[in-house]
Amino acid sequence: MRPSRTRKRRLHLAALVTLLLAGAGAGCAPAFQLPDAPSPDEIPSLEARAQQAPVSTSVLVQLGAAYREAGRLDEAAAVLEQAVTTDPESGSATLFLGLTYEDQQRWGEARAAYRALLDSGAGTADLRGEVQRRLPLLERRELESAVRDAVAMEDQLQTVRPEPNTVAIFPFEYAGSDPAYSPLARAMAEMLQTDLGRVGRVRLLERIRIQALLDELQLAEEGFVDARTASRSGQILGASRIVQGMIVDDAAGIGVRAAVLQTPAGDPSQIPSLTDQDALEAFYELQARLALQVHSALGIQLTAAEEELILDRPTRNLQALLAWGRGLEAEDRGDYAQALEHYQTASDLDADFDQPRDDAERTSGMVDAEQVSTADLTGRAWAEVEVDPVVSGPTAGPVDFVGLEGIVPGSIDRDAVVEILGTEGISAGSRTLLEIIIRRP
Repeated sequence: MRPSRTRKRRLHLAALVTLLLAGAGAGCAPAFQLPDAPSPDEIPSLEARAQQAPVSTSVLVQLGAAYREAGRLDEAAAVLEQAVTTDPESGSATLFLGLTYEDQQRWGEARAAYRALLDSGAGTADLRGEVQRRLPLLERRELESAVRDAVAMEDQLQTVRPEPNTVAIFPFEYAGSDPAYSPLARAMAEMLQTDLGRVGRVRLLERIRIQALLDELQLAEEGFVDARTASRSGQILGASRIVQGMIVDDAAGIGVRAAVLQTPAGDPSQIPSLTDQDALEAFYELQARLALQVHSALGIQLTAAEEELILDRPTRNLQALLAWGRGLEAEDRGDYAQALEHYQTASDLDADFDQPRDDAERTSGMVDAEQVSTADLTGRAWAEVEVDPVVSGPTAGPVDFVGLEGIVPGSIDRDAVVEILGTEGISAGSRTLLEIIIRRP
């Protein structure tokens, strides 16, 4: 029995669709694929497609990614924001928007975009894990950016009175004879921070915020700063009090000098110099006495229970204390891998020393974050974040198969299989037409 006219037409259409999707077996690229990361050369075509209605989120994502690749970051952000508005559940739009914000150093907005991606559950678990790992680095960058902004607004901040009972403890300076003991300066300042935090009578600024300011003002290497500089620093940070100190180590023993300075500049509350004639192993006793003196200088009357908290030293292992101090120094330099190693050493030396263990956990997050780059996330975005397939190439856009069978010439009785093989039934002109349709220029 000969096939019916309708069946023949369906066979012809099936043959053409097969040719279009498979490239007709002549080395042609497939007409349909998930989008690769687009190049800047594709921008004109993508811009034209972005003007079509309805707006395609996939096209907007590709256009935003192409703008980003070309360094046109403002345009990239605008298009990707439109994509997120069009489809708030689009993981690819949210991810590329976060990456673009990072390129623009808009750290807070980048972090918010990544959080939105994590909350949406878009992408694979591996991709979400990579994004999660990067967040601590963005938080650090956001804090550093806030400090730079504060420095830039220093003149305006002169009229703003710092919040009462806000204290910034600057890194202490080591002025001893043996540099091997210099980490004690960082350790003492951080232990003092812990003691003030235990009592909870003042609001303490984070060490990393203070270090960011010192780096920005290029004061990190100067050590003990004068009252005017300390007051300026406190004004920028919004601290009403600055605590700073110096450790000396000489033949007379180990000693510490410290002061509490006011913001705006006022007479500093000089803390009587503390010395200990015993060996360096008595350092932690010296630090406890300093903590009591600082509370007094801040006008804080401690209860017996609060004094007991301060006198309870976190460690009595000098080597553990030195390892912890070296970790703090490395972290302040931004060397998180080295800091993590020192914190772990301190924990190994004294398993009951809680602070280095907590610092190791935090710093481990920074080490992980540094191992995830924006290039890594960009490379994985198209492979792992689900997007709608679109037609690639210069003929990109919706494909209408209606009437497609009309391009097959000749009798309805022709054998569709033979025509696919090109042995008969399709003229040279028809083959050329098919090649134009399915080949990329």
